[in-house]
Amino acid sequence: LSDLFFKYMDFTKCEGPQDFETKTSFLKPTLTLSETEDTWGNINDAIAHLSTLISAYKGQSGAIVSFVQSISDNLSKYIMSERSRLSGSGVMLVEVITKALGRDFAPLCEPLVPAIVVTCGRTNKVFVTRGVRCLSTIISYSHIPDQLPRFCESATEDSSKIMRLSMSKVVLASIEGCTVNELTPFIPVLERTISKGIVDADSEVRKTFKSAYEAYRKKFPDMIAAFNSKLSPIAQKYLGIKTAAPVAAGNSDGKPNPASRFMEFRKRVPLRERLAQNQMADPDNKQPAKTDKEGSVHRLRPIRPPPAVAPARPQPKEQTTTFNNVERLLMSPGGRTPALPKLFGDMSPSVSSSSAGVEGSVRPASACSVLRGSQSEQDQAALAPELSKEVDAANPAGEATNDNGSNASASSRPPSQQSLTRPGSAGARAA
Repeated sequence: LSDLFFKYMDFTKCEGPQDFETKTSFLKPTLTLSETEDTWGNINDAIAHLSTLISAYKGQSGAIVSFVQSISDNLSKYIMSERSRLSGSGVMLVEVITKALGRDFAPLCEPLVPAIVVTCGRTNKVFVTRGVRCLSTIISYSHIPDQLPRFCESATEDSSKIMRLSMSKVVLASIEGCTVNELTPFIPVLERTISKGIVDADSEVRKTFKSAYEAYRKKFPDMIAAFNSKLSPIAQKYLGIKTAAPVAAGNSDGKPNPASRFMEFRKRVPLRERLAQNQMADPDNKQPAKTDKEGSVHRLRPIRPPPAVAPARPQPKEQTTTFNNVERLLMSPGGRTPALPKLFGDMSPSVSSSSAGVEGSVRPASACSVLRGSQSEQDQAALAPELSKEVDAANPAGEATNDNGSNASASSRPPSQQSLTRPGSAGARAA
């Protein structure tokens, strides 16, 4: 019977409240069914017939409000359905009801608007587009300023980027669609929402809230200055708000303070030049003491130049003398071999003794010093004759020897003037 009624009943015409009540009585059993695989098609058709009937109804709005309230719980479930066709039919029915009721739609906001807000956070773009369009239609025809806190909370506090973007568009539609008197009780909520949304992580959300800020500035031009002062520096930067430069301390007319100009000059002078100027002005670092407001005397710390760093001492060149060259030069033609001094020590003769005997000789200081300063074999060969003469003068050939083969003159000398004899020399062989 219901199928025949849907098939032959004309829902495009409605004669009055009685006709509306009669036709809706046949639709109500279907609109109160639970959504299943077998029933969702009939529910979708019933919603479509109800939309046509409401569009054709020209009577008082009370009949529509009472009937929609009787099916509002099931209608909200149909709107939030995962089936795109059924959800779309429910959203379209709400748009038709809004256009038919106008401002009288307010009693139906609470059961239906939260369901439409849920569809605005879906990942499917079709659901989102339908939900935003339906809410914008409700705001345009019914205004519903009481629902603005709900929209603002979802636009700033929801974790879904899709939901924040959808609700930011709804907030913009609310600012543009509602009157000043309707928005005045919700000014704190609007300002808080815009200040948060303008620094949102998503660029599209920021762009939408920037448009909302411009709409708010046009609606409330007298309150925009106070609102700008509450915005964070980042929000002011995004909105392109230029803050006035602070006036220098001590001058209310806006002219720069001489003290501040002096500090700016001090900042421009390099530190090294300032140290040089202070040193020239006060070479003894005797700066005057300063007295604070309480009468305590504070003496400034002297400015000392950085300590000078002493240059590194140059390292002397190393002088090397080979032992073989010295031995060859000190060998005398007569077979006498005087004792060799310390090559790299002091130039004074050394003393040594052996169990067999003592043979000492004093090395001439001049020859040794010359040999020590020579750096090449050619210089050493040139100095060899002079060295031989000095050695012969120090050890004459006819000098007497002791019983053990050592020179008497050498044994008679003090121990500090005796030196060791080299193994293999003439004195050592005689011993």
